[in-house]
Amino acid sequence: MKSGEPFWLLAVLGDREGSTPVVGIQPGRPEQHEQVAVRLRRVGFRPVTGRDWNMAVAPISPTSAVDVVRGDLVRITTGAASVYTDRPNPVTPQWISAARERRALVVLVPSGTYGDGEWVTEPGLDRLAVLAGRRELLAGLAAVRFDLPVQRPAGDRR
Repeated sequence: MKSGEPFWLLAVLGDREGSTPVVGIQPGRPEQHEQVAVRLRRVGFRPVTGRDWNMAVAPISPTSAVDVVRGDLVRITTGAASVYTDRPNPVTPQWISAARERRALVVLVPSGTYGDGEWVTEPGLDRLAVLAGRRELLAGLAAVRFDLPVQRPAGDRR
C-alpha cells in the first residue's frame, strides 16, 4: 500500500445464517477521511455504537451500493459519488454467500487505525468493535451488486 492510499477491509460478522458481510475503508490521510465522511453522511451513514456493532445494525442507505466484479471488490457508490479500490480486493466465498443474503455493512475507519494486513487478525477485528464503542465508525447498510460493467475512471483512485 502506498502512503496515503485507502486501505480496504473485508470481513464477515457472525457465522453462517444471518452473517453480515463487512466492507471497511480506511483513508490513507485524515483529509481523505473527511472527504469520504461528507459523501457518506449525505446518503444516511451515521456513527454506530458498540451495541449497534455487535448486532450488525446500521442505517440503510437506499442509494449506496457495493460493487463486486469477477470476485473483486471494485467500488462503493453513494449514487452521486464513488470510492474505487486502488488494487484488486478479492472477496471470499463466505463473504459472497453472506452478501447474497443481506446488505453489506459499510464502515469508514479513521485514518491510521490499521497497518497493512493488521485488520484480518482477531484482535484487528476486535478493534472495530472498540471504535464503534467510542462512536468512531461511520456506518451504513448498502446493497451488494455483482458483475455490473463497472469501470474505474482514468486516473481516478478515489
